[in-house]
Amino acid sequence: MKKANYAITVIISLAFLALGAVFWQSYLRFGEACRDLGLSVAYYFCALFGVDYSFTPTVTEYSAVMQWDVLLPSDFAGFTAAAGKYFSLLISGGNFAGYWAKVGSVLGIIAKVLIIALPCVLLLVIIVRAMYRKSNTKHNHDTLPLRIFKWLAKRTYQPIKRGIKSYLAFLKRHLWIVVCWVLLWVFHLNLASVVIGFFAYYFYFVLSFDIGNLYVQVCKLFIDLQVIFRHFPWWSIVTVAWLLFNRWRKNVALNRLRHFEARNCGFINELPIVSMACGSMGKRKTTLITDMVLSQEVMFRQKALSILQTNDMKLPHFPWIMFEDELRACMEHGTVYNLASVKE
Repeated sequence: MKKANYAITVIISLAFLALGAVFWQSYLRFGEACRDLGLSVAYYFCALFGVDYSFTPTVTEYSAVMQWDVLLPSDFAGFTAAAGKYFSLLISGGNFAGYWAKVGSVLGIIAKVLIIALPCVLLLVIIVRAMYRKSNTKHNHDTLPLRIFKWLAKRTYQPIKRGIKSYLAFLKRHLWIVVCWVLLWVFHLNLASVVIGFFAYYFYFVLSFDIGNLYVQVCKLFIDLQVIFRHFPWWSIVTVAWLLFNRWRKNVALNRLRHFEARNCGFINELPIVSMACGSMGKRKTTLITDMVLSQEVMFRQKALSILQTNDMKLPHFPWIMFEDELRACMEHGTVYNLASVKE
């Protein structure tokens, strides 16, 4: 398995390196950002110490590598003019009428989809209810859908899950591999140019105070980030949203169960020493008693854990885990079989 993990790592690394051909502009932009940083640092020291210089900092200029693909004017004057034109159109009557016309067309499409989907959903509900109308009398036997699911999971889902968990554990033991991959994608996605560009403008701005050039830097930031927006797998948002929703609903369910379990424990603690459950047949007396016993077991385990922790803190340097392992081995071999033998 160790050789397989290394082989998978090599394959993934080669694939990441091959993707560098797709992001070739990011590396050219990184070289350009390094040039801007060098000239800005030179300008900083020359202006600070009063040294004559004949070069011009290039951090105030647009990139010659990446073309202007963002929907922003190239200068601040054009931005203010476009913003004024936008807001004048935003509050116009024609825009208002067009908005509601678009809303009406979208609602019409939604209505058509609902007309087609509702009969299908109703038919599905009828089929499912017909399938589960009869009560299950085959206790301790898996249903046919469950057997099919277990068969498929055993041959597809479970091996894949074990392999992924094993490989994630391998990466956790070798974090330098993940660090190398992250650094590689930082260069692929042009994030390194963003960081270098920030420092380049910082060294230029602290002495020049060129506030009018801030708009150009914002535009350059959008130009650098367009690599991410252009190649980002937007379909993955659905998967991430589903995973987050699944985690949220699981936490809600567990918190609800813990809340009701705590209420059950509080109810049991308020009962007297001896209690009786009375009722006719079919009133769930056995269910009530079983549930109370399970809750009482949980409280016993919590109290036992508290006692163990208290004793552990009395002698924090004593190897308690070794003592527990030895006691467990004695119980398995019959050397310890009751409380008297434990004390002995």
